[in-house]
Amino acid sequence: YASTVIGQFNSSGSTATSATSFSTSAPAFVIGNGADDSSRSDAFKVMFNGDATVSNDLTIQGSLILGGESYTSFGGGGLSTVSEGENTGVRLSSSDAANHGDIGEGAVDLSSSNSSSSTRGATGNYSIVMGYNTTASGGSSTAMGDGASASGVQSTAMGVNSTASGSYSTAMGQGSTASGKWSTAMGYETTASDNISTAMGYQTTASGNTSTAMGSGTTASANYSTAIGYETIASGNYSTAMGKSTNASGDNSTAMGLYTTATGTASTAMGEFTTASDYVSTAMGRSTTSSGYSSTALGNYTTASGTASTAMGASTTASGESSTAMGVRSTASGVNSTAMGRYSTASDYASTVIGQYNSSGSTVTSATSFSTSAPAFVVGNGTGSSSRSDSFKVMFNGDATVSNDLTVNGDVTVSSDARLKANIVSLGATLSKLLNIDGKTYTVKKNGAQKIGVLAQDIKEVFPELVSEDKEGMLSVNYQGLIPVLINALKEQQKEITRLQAQETKLLSQETKLHIQEKRIESQEERLKALERILSKE
Repeated sequence: YASTVIGQFNSSGSTATSATSFSTSAPAFVIGNGADDSSRSDAFKVMFNGDATVSNDLTIQGSLILGGESYTSFGGGGLSTVSEGENTGVRLSSSDAANHGDIGEGAVDLSSSNSSSSTRGATGNYSIVMGYNTTASGGSSTAMGDGASASGVQSTAMGVNSTASGSYSTAMGQGSTASGKWSTAMGYETTASDNISTAMGYQTTASGNTSTAMGSGTTASANYSTAIGYETIASGNYSTAMGKSTNASGDNSTAMGLYTTATGTASTAMGEFTTASDYVSTAMGRSTTSSGYSSTALGNYTTASGTASTAMGASTTASGESSTAMGVRSTASGVNSTAMGRYSTASDYASTVIGQYNSSGSTVTSATSFSTSAPAFVVGNGTGSSSRSDSFKVMFNGDATVSNDLTVNGDVTVSSDARLKANIVSLGATLSKLLNIDGKTYTVKKNGAQKIGVLAQDIKEVFPELVSEDKEGMLSVNYQGLIPVLINALKEQQKEITRLQAQETKLLSQETKLHIQEKRIESQEERLKALERILSKE
């Protein structure tokens, strides 16, 4: 398509590359110089991709410009065809053959050398060299610059003292080395030593298979690893380190930010001074640490050391297995525990604490196994580490404690089925004991509230079953338990009232009879007096 051919018996273009559409792989202009149809050849050809081929000497009257550099001093000879060691190539006519190795077949040597050498120049077949003391010894290799060396097949070395020794490798810049197959090293003293590795920037090293190191002082040493930034290290397979002084040494790990470290397999450390050291652990934020298996630490100075633990917020610690700590300086040390809020502590198995400076759960009852003696849920309301307290707590045995007033808009019911009870015995007479208890009015020291109630010490003297003592030695009264006491006292009192009423009734009956007798006597006395008056008249 669109090609032009002159001369005779041309080779290029004699068979179709693309007859109906444009292709850069097809010849644009060809001058044929073949002898007949069986020996076709070209004197000159230009491809649509810009490549040009001269089949014999090329004489230039003016300047030759290659890669932006002008070559004007060819000693009047320009380029010369050179045949050495059974190979034929092209070399600068001004070059001293003693300073070059044997030319490669079809090679182009546009370099200069200042001392005797049997290796410098375009020694590889179809290789190209340009510059000073450059060497292209690999087949179809290219070396350009000062001291550049391309020894790998189809390798390219450009710059100062750059080396491309791996097949299909590329080294560019100063002191860069690409020794791995299909490797690329670009910049200053970069090294790409394994297959398909890439090193770019300043003193970067990509030594793992398919590894990538970019930036300054970065190292990607494991297979498929990536290190980007400043002095980052990706030493785990499939690891990624980005930022400044980050380290991803675990397989499939990721470290990003400033001085982050991901040593666990599939771990992730992001932010500043974070560390993820166990399998599938994650540390994000500033100075966070996730050292437990599958743990997560987020925020500022948080620590998740328990397996599957989570610490979030500021200075929180989740050390129990499957524990969660959130807020500010909260600690969850019990297995499956949760601490949320400020300075809250959940030290027991499966306990949950919210609020601040809680008392219950701040010291361990049972950290690794279920216990009905441990708190299940606590709301802390303390003011400091030395003045811990709770506004509400529920124990795993079902006990609940409210530290202040309890308001219930509905009914309060309590299980009391006889089928749930054993050793049932009547309280009997309780009135005499109850008379030893005095109701009080008092002021609550904590909040100054005025209350009416009883003193636990008084109740303990007569009904010790109704008084409980906590671990701090504080007493509490089961006010609900006073109801049966009052019922029996009321029954006892009612019995006495009934007895007195019966006595009163009996007395009233006797009094009535006496009154009737008195009336009768009075009546008889009146009659006697009447008779006496009659008799006296007679």
